[in-house]
Amino acid sequence: MERPVESVRPYNLVVAIGRTPQILTETIWALAGERPTWFPASIHVLTTSDGEAYLQAQLHGVKGLRDRHNRPIPNTKDRWRPFVKKVLRKSPVQPQFEVPVRDHGVKVDDIRHGDDDKRFANRCYRLVYDLTRPGKPPLIASIAGGRKTMSAHLMTSLSVHGRAEDRLVHVLVDERAEQDRDFFYWTPQKPYDIDLVNVPFPRLYVVLKDLMDELPYDDKPFHHLLQTLDPYDVQDQVPARLEVHMGEGDVAARLVFLNRFNEVIDDQCTLSAGKLATFLVLAEYTKGGQQQTTRQRLLQDDVHDQRQWVNEAYRIKGPERLKRWTYSREVGDRPKDGVSRSMSQLNKHIAQTRFAQTHLEVDSVDISASNTEAARAYYWRRSLPGLRLIRHNKKLKPRWPFKHLPEPDYLP
Repeated sequence: MERPVESVRPYNLVVAIGRTPQILTETIWALAGERPTWFPASIHVLTTSDGEAYLQAQLHGVKGLRDRHNRPIPNTKDRWRPFVKKVLRKSPVQPQFEVPVRDHGVKVDDIRHGDDDKRFANRCYRLVYDLTRPGKPPLIASIAGGRKTMSAHLMTSLSVHGRAEDRLVHVLVDERAEQDRDFFYWTPQKPYDIDLVNVPFPRLYVVLKDLMDELPYDDKPFHHLLQTLDPYDVQDQVPARLEVHMGEGDVAARLVFLNRFNEVIDDQCTLSAGKLATFLVLAEYTKGGQQQTTRQRLLQDDVHDQRQWVNEAYRIKGPERLKRWTYSREVGDRPKDGVSRSMSQLNKHIAQTRFAQTHLEVDSVDISASNTEAARAYYWRRSLPGLRLIRHNKKLKPRWPFKHLPEPDYLP
């Protein structure tokens, strides 16, 4: 297996693995047999805590490990050091485990639910993004192991970020190797065939580059990408319900979009008390069956009472206190129009969060048949999802002035 130094090419390896650590050694062995020889500069194992335990036990020989069902992991043996000595014969590189984490730092033990699948996808997309930056060695990704969703995310992440020099591969072994749980790579004693298949894939980075450069660099790259490309093209990204969480933390309200599976799609948009008041007033008339709300209607006493609820609930005093919406033709050189100004401020704020802008953008239309400037109507561009109001502060309970909006539920 040893090759002259000048024929050696470094690469970064990413492997999706479940309970079959053989995938790792088989992939490295097959690449080391190519000419020029490929030697890994880094090895990244995308897996679960269960898969990590299997690899630690069956590759590194760590004893006493148990699977996610608390059963002892069989076939424990140190196979990594002999493998490095026989196959790589160079400075050994240790596998780095890339395991998605649930809330409170708990590692995902298996991927059987939508939330864990998204956590894996985000971890996968972030890793592939980091390893495909300019100047990085070629990335080779193996999709032979793990659950099908794991390999699917690895393939699509490479399709989004992959460069011309990056590869997607799959390893196949014959039936004898599949039945032999102690087979990890070719040896004279076990000369089983290992075939490396190069999997063609569409390289979309050139098409998506400008869009990708605008996305935030955080731990939710897959989440942001789906939102940006078009939430309506992805079923689990279509909001079925919108929760308005009031009095939670330091913000007046947080908008939380959920899909039909009751999974959170987006929770990045927060509202000040003033913008919450505008949102609630417009939602009141939408839920009351009016697709459009006229400016004249928004100047009436009951709307003022609804805005006053926000003043009372959040104890707003002084110059920050919300005043009655008014309209006059002009004051000085510009119109004094509290309704239009409030709607514009709400729109500009919502536009800072892409998902909220997609689903909550407010528009207006002149509905007058004359020159009456006040005859303008406001409406959501898209249908408002089912609405649930939630208060997290016991003090947020003055008299509820809305007829068509449900009274807020209390959640500590």
